[in-house]
Amino acid sequence: MIPPKIGVLLLLIGLAVTAPAQDSNRLIILSKPEQPATSFAVYLPETVDTVQERYNSSDSRQQVAQGVIENSLIRSGYRLVNLELVTGGLPASASDALKKAREANVDYLVVGHARATQAGSSSPGLAIVTEPMRSSAAISAQVVKVGDGSVLIAKEVSSGGSAASQVSAGQGALRDAANQLAAQLLSSLSLQLKD
Repeated sequence: MIPPKIGVLLLLIGLAVTAPAQDSNRLIILSKPEQPATSFAVYLPETVDTVQERYNSSDSRQQVAQGVIENSLIRSGYRLVNLELVTGGLPASASDALKKAREANVDYLVVGHARATQAGSSSPGLAIVTEPMRSSAAISAQVVKVGDGSVLIAKEVSSGGSAASQVSAGQGALRDAANQLAAQLLSSLSLQLKD
């Protein structure tokens, strides 16, 4: 049996040490309780323009750029709130996204737009199979403090991509631009939100 003055109590929730016997009602917790993670929501609709049509990724739920930003926030330890699931529908606009973020008690909203446009092929007239299609993408985004609507960070990035089809080239360019944007946002956030 361990003497009470030297006793160490291991709890399932962490490591704790009991005080000496004369004050045995006190329990000293060695680990600091975790603060809830800062919450984010992302509203970043995207379009891919091709020769024939405009492919609106937001309609098909294949939001390449938004997915990259969301995954980066999660990997960095932030809590991500899906506005569609929490509020019962996709936001219709940036102002609607801010309204839904307030309803969901989100701390910050990443809002903006992503667009990929055709950059052509190096030899027009050749079949897509022999010559890759090129696309350029631009993303502009802001990190908005939901409580008061103030803009903490504003960034714009662009990138290019190529693939066998214009849609694939556009999505590749969007993915590259979104990775650049995510790195810039996370770097700025670490400076803005440090305790």
